[in-house]
Amino acid sequence: MKIWLKLLLSTILGSLLAFVLSPGGSGVPLIQYLGKVSLHFGRYLVMPLMFFSLLVAVYELHLQRKVLQTFRLALICGTLLTAGMVVLGVVLVFLISLERIPIIATIPITVQSPSFVDFILRLLPTNTFLVFTEQGDFFLPLLFLAFILGLNLTYDRQIARSVIELSDSLNRVFWHINVFVTEFLYVPVLFLSCSLVLGFRSGSDLGIFLPFLIVLWILTMGVAFIGLPVAFYFLHQKRKPLRWMYAQLGPGLAALVSGDILFSYGQLVRHGTETLGIPRRIGAVTSPFLLVFARSGSAFVTVVSFLVLFRSYSSLELGLFQTLWVIILSILVSFTLWATPGMGTFVGIALLSKLFGRGMEEGYLILTPVVPALVSLGAFLDVLCTSFVSQWVAERMNCLRPEEERHSI
Repeated sequence: MKIWLKLLLSTILGSLLAFVLSPGGSGVPLIQYLGKVSLHFGRYLVMPLMFFSLLVAVYELHLQRKVLQTFRLALICGTLLTAGMVVLGVVLVFLISLERIPIIATIPITVQSPSFVDFILRLLPTNTFLVFTEQGDFFLPLLFLAFILGLNLTYDRQIARSVIELSDSLNRVFWHINVFVTEFLYVPVLFLSCSLVLGFRSGSDLGIFLPFLIVLWILTMGVAFIGLPVAFYFLHQKRKPLRWMYAQLGPGLAALVSGDILFSYGQLVRHGTETLGIPRRIGAVTSPFLLVFARSGSAFVTVVSFLVLFRSYSSLELGLFQTLWVIILSILVSFTLWATPGMGTFVGIALLSKLFGRGMEEGYLILTPVVPALVSLGAFLDVLCTSFVSQWVAERMNCLRPEEERHSI
C-alpha cells in the first residue's frame, strides 16, 4: 500500500474515533498522551539524519565548488516564494469578504519572541558540544556545525577519509531507519488526528471561528493544489506537475495532522529522493535551510489571519502604505520562526501584531481557540513550499536523476 494512502486511511480512522469518544471522557487524557508520544516518535531520528546528511552533502558540493550556488539558489527562490505567498494572501483577503470575528474572552498566552541577539548566542555557544544538548525545536546550531565540518573535510582528503566514510555510513544507516519509520508513520498519525479532532470538539468557541476556518481551509487547499502546481508548470518549461503533486501527499498529510514541520521531515526527504529524484546533496541542504528561514506557508496563513483580525477589530482602513508595511513585516517575520517548528504560524501572527501596533498588539490572543488549525495549515504549506524550491534548485543545477530510475512510494 502506498504511504500516502496509509496516512490518509489512518487520518480518517483517527478522526472517526475522535467522534466516537466523548470530549470529556476518561479516555481523552490517554489519547492526548499517545498523541504526544507519537509526535516524539516522528521527530526522534530527525536530528541525526539532518546532521549527517548535511555534513556529507556539504562535503560533496564543496568538492564540486557548488556550495554557494546551492544556498544562493535556495535563498533566492525561497525568498521570492515567501513574498509571492504573502502578496497572494493579501490580495485574496481583499477580494473575499470574510465575516467579522466576534470578541471573546481568552486566556492570555505568553509568546516568546525570538531575538537576533539570542539567535547569535545560541548559534555560537561557548562550547561546541553544547549543540548536542539543545532542545529539538532549535536545531540550527547542529546544522551550522555540520556545515562547518563538511566544508573542512576537503582540506586533506587522505586525513579526513575515515571521518568521511564514518559520516557517510551513519547517514545511510539513519536513512534506512527513516525508511522504516516512514512506512509505519500511519500509527502515530492515527493518534495525532484523533487528539487533534478531540481538541476541536472540546472547544466551546469553535462555532464562532467556523466561517473563517472554512475560508482559510479553502484558500490553503487552493494554493496547494492550484497555485503551486500552476507555478510549477510555468517554471519547469510547461511540464505537468502531477508527479510533484503526488509526492506531496504523504509529507503534506503528516504536516497537516501534526502541525509540526519536523514530524514530516522524514517523509519530505524520502519522497523528494525516491519519487522526485532529488539527490541527497541537494535535498539535504535545501530542506533544512528552507524549513528554518523560508516558512512560506506560515507566512501565508499569518498574513491572512492578521488581516482578518484587523478588519474585524479596527475601525481604520488599510491604505497603500499600510498594506505594503504589512507585506514587508510578514516577510520579515517568516524569517524569524527558526525556533518554532511546531508553533510557527501562531508565533508569526503574534509578532506581526506587536510590530504593526495600532491597537493590534494583543489581537492575536483572540485566535487562541483555533491555534492548532492555523498551525497545521501553515505547516502543511511550509512542507509543500520546501519541496517546490528543492525541486527547482535541483533542476537548475542539472542534477535530477532520470525519471526511469524513480519509483513512487
